Amino acid sequence: MILERDQWHLGYASLLRDCRGPSSSHDTSSPHIGRALLLVHPDSTDALATSRILSYMLRADGVPYQIRPCLGFERLKLILGSVGCLPKNDDTNNDDNNNDNGDNLVEDEYNNSTTTSDIKAVVLINMGANRNLSKLFLDHHHTTNNHTPAVRAYVFDNHRPYHLSNIHSGKNVVLFNDRPFEEEEIVSDGDNLSGDESSTSSEESDDDDDSSEE
Repeated sequence: MILERDQWHLGYASLLRDCRGPSSSHDTSSPHIGRALLLVHPDSTDALATSRILSYMLRADGVPYQIRPCLGFERLKLILGSVGCLPKNDDTNNDDNNNDNGDNLVEDEYNNSTTTSDIKAVVLINMGANRNLSKLFLDHHHTTNNHTPAVRAYVFDNHRPYHLSNIHSGKNVVLFNDRPFEEEEIVSDGDNLSGDESSTSSEESDDDDDSSEE
């Protein structure tokens, strides 16, 4: 889902609820506290500034958090697996097993991790908006069946276009949009909604062009 700038406060309130639980004036017990995981693209000064502002806000609201650098989508999947936010042998990791990128230490950390985590929200800063995050952050029904905690993704990213799956993923992926869409930034299906890396639509259009030339 997309939140425009005048709706950002709703997204932040949702993040607080994820980490602190619903508040009630009739509830005298201590709220269940979970952590927020802030994953920051290290090559962006905007991302560093955003993480500093957000970390200050979380401290002021009493929400524990962890900040980690994250460079690339494959690294994102490894980090989520290492902290227990992804089920082991998940389909999202099968396509990586055939490509040894030399990151064996992180892969070992993932394989040895448990599936229980106190992380209740993942904040992606300057990354992730143009990739299919709905494959990683499933709805509550799927996460319950897989014995994996339901974790929501909150995305601050200036990369365009947005992946179409992120927009139609319900409340599991929250995009903080800071400006109107330009014509060339109209949302794209990226690696398509099924998650395949190839797109048959482009191939079909090429075939149509060839046939028209003949």
